[in-house]
Amino acid sequence: MITTRVQGGAAGNQPAVELPGPAVWAPSPIRLRGPLPRLSDGRVTVRALTAADAPALLAQVGSPARLPHVAAGPRSVEEARSFIRWTHAQRARGRHLCWGVVPPDGRHAVGMVQVWPIEHGFSTAEWGFAVGAGFWGTGLFPAAAGLVLHYLFATVGVRRLEARAGVGNGRGNSVLRKLGATPEGLLRSGLPQVAASQDHVMWSLLAGEWFAEHQRSDGCTAVVHER
Repeated sequence: MITTRVQGGAAGNQPAVELPGPAVWAPSPIRLRGPLPRLSDGRVTVRALTAADAPALLAQVGSPARLPHVAAGPRSVEEARSFIRWTHAQRARGRHLCWGVVPPDGRHAVGMVQVWPIEHGFSTAEWGFAVGAGFWGTGLFPAAAGLVLHYLFATVGVRRLEARAGVGNGRGNSVLRKLGATPEGLLRSGLPQVAASQDHVMWSLLAGEWFAEHQRSDGCTAVVHER
């Protein structure tokens, strides 16, 4: 399982734009209330959730039995649609970003990545993610996470990104380590709403360390779709 904390209860394509690499990294906070950018590396796509994603999202991440380390998800298609509407409303307020994870040749999201600010302007933020069990171990999530992380650090201006993972969440902790995150300590009863594991590991990723490690120059693209 590749999960950490989960938050929350197009037409008119524009040309693809290349995200800046580390040599030109000088991020400044961007306006976060417009359309969420669609990011793709040719293998995986992350984009804003739509109402059409609700059935697939429910099937993939809505079951506590499948994702025991994540706070309870939607229990019906209508609850999934309500959650998707909530993500759009929160983004419109500049309080939350949520991408659906779409596999190669897929049409609907099989997971999601959420980001919310801890400090004003997203300079310090927290993220959580969940991907359906059928896609564990396929490399789908690390690829999706790389797209989101590069966008957050290079474009949004995030300097420090935090995550919490249950101590018993082997996959979640493993993928955070593989992404370059550093464990900073144990949070006792860190997320009481997740019954399977009361204690959580606090992880952090720093923008400078991310770019120093990855030196991305592989043509990662962000394609913006007006909603």
